[in-house]
Amino acid sequence: MPLRRFLKILLGGILIVLVLAALRVACSFEPSPKPPDKSNHPTNIDDYDIESLQTFLLSLGKSICRFFDEFVTFVDSHDKFIVALSTIFIAIFTVVLGVATVKLWKSTDNLHKAGIDQLAVTQIAADAAKTSADAAVATERARFFIFVHTKEAIIQIKEALTPAQMWDHPTSATDHATDFRAYVPFSFKNYGKTPAIIKEFSFQVTFPEDLPDEPTYFPRDNVLNEYMIEGGGQTERLSCPFDRGITTREGQEILRAQAHIWFWGRILYDDCFGKEHEHRFLWKYNSGSHGFRPCYDYPNYIKNT
Repeated sequence: MPLRRFLKILLGGILIVLVLAALRVACSFEPSPKPPDKSNHPTNIDDYDIESLQTFLLSLGKSICRFFDEFVTFVDSHDKFIVALSTIFIAIFTVVLGVATVKLWKSTDNLHKAGIDQLAVTQIAADAAKTSADAAVATERARFFIFVHTKEAIIQIKEALTPAQMWDHPTSATDHATDFRAYVPFSFKNYGKTPAIIKEFSFQVTFPEDLPDEPTYFPRDNVLNEYMIEGGGQTERLSCPFDRGITTREGQEILRAQAHIWFWGRILYDDCFGKEHEHRFLWKYNSGSHGFRPCYDYPNYIKNT
């Protein structure tokens, strides 16, 4: 970076000044003359080495002091130049510091943007992982649907409509209900891969009027042999009896497709992951096609969660 390079140059300049001062002292250094020999007192050569070192260090100290004295004299005589040079130095240092600050800000901003991008990538990965986990749960979880024993149900309904087929002159005075009580046989089947616990279920047959837009469910008190149903399993066979017999007039309307027989209800259950689900169903008997099949004319009666 520019600031670090500038400090290196400054420290290098100071080091050069010190080295030049040392060289100047070394060049001007003259060793002291060797003392005369004394026959009565032999001389040790180490004494001369110590004395030379002391002389060198003393000369070095004097040279450094002389250098600083000359430097102070130079500063005093060129104070305006020094001030101007210092101002320029401070300005250059400020510019370098400003440039370094701007680059640091840009680096920090780029790092912040990279962090935001990385966070977005992490969020996408987390969403993908959650979607994958939800898909896995949705694939493996339990799924209950109504399983109607259609053929037997149609036989029961036709048996209930037999008196109306034999009634040629319907009048309000002679209209009467049959004693035969039909029923719809069915089961709840788990089409999923994992077990589920049945919490509540309701069912009923309505005829011949149309259904209200919003259903009202009344839980049944039927006791099941087993409330936890494995994947692919189903409850025992249940039956939904008609509340009353079909009158001859109602039978005529149903036979002429002016009215219908409705079978509807729901089941609430918890899957093995602890989440509650609901299945609503609606079936209709249509005498025109002689069929008993699911009906989707009432959206509020059809629901799967």
